[in-house]
Amino acid sequence: GWRNEYCGIERLNHLGVDYLFIDNERYFSRGYPYGFFDDGERFAFFSKAIVETLQYLPGVLNGFTCDVLHCNDWHTAMAPVFLRPFYQNIKTVFSIHNIAFQGQYSAKVLNDILGLAHIPAAAFQLTCGPDAVNYMQGALNYTDAITTVSPTYAEEIKTGEFGEGLDGILRRR
Repeated sequence: GWRNEYCGIERLNHLGVDYLFIDNERYFSRGYPYGFFDDGERFAFFSKAIVETLQYLPGVLNGFTCDVLHCNDWHTAMAPVFLRPFYQNIKTVFSIHNIAFQGQYSAKVLNDILGLAHIPAAAFQLTCGPDAVNYMQGALNYTDAITTVSPTYAEEIKTGEFGEGLDGILRRR
């Protein structure tokens, strides 16, 4: 949206595996990973940072480029949404661990934080009520493939009883 924030990339190589971390003290230097008043902003930032980091991977990781971006639950759900206009060649997978937590926020988030209100398709695919947006709904609409923690859970969340309002999207996918 309207805010410019510092975003650092920290790299750790442990036993031949590279790990990258998104650095921002204002959003991430807290005692718990979530449950704060600004979680919608924090995790929108995190998703945007993931997408923006992709352009630096070849320099940071000796020519590595991303083919598949795997996102998990609502915390990274906006990454497939932010990714689409810029990286058509990267495929996305979205894994649902707990559909009850979807990242639902006031529709004001659409413009003020996400910066997507001027894109009708994005606004439509994120809107889940008269004054609400749903990050997980956005991921389900934008991702290439959806996975769950088990085949049983995949079937359960396609039902009205366990789908938490997203069962219609999941049945279509």
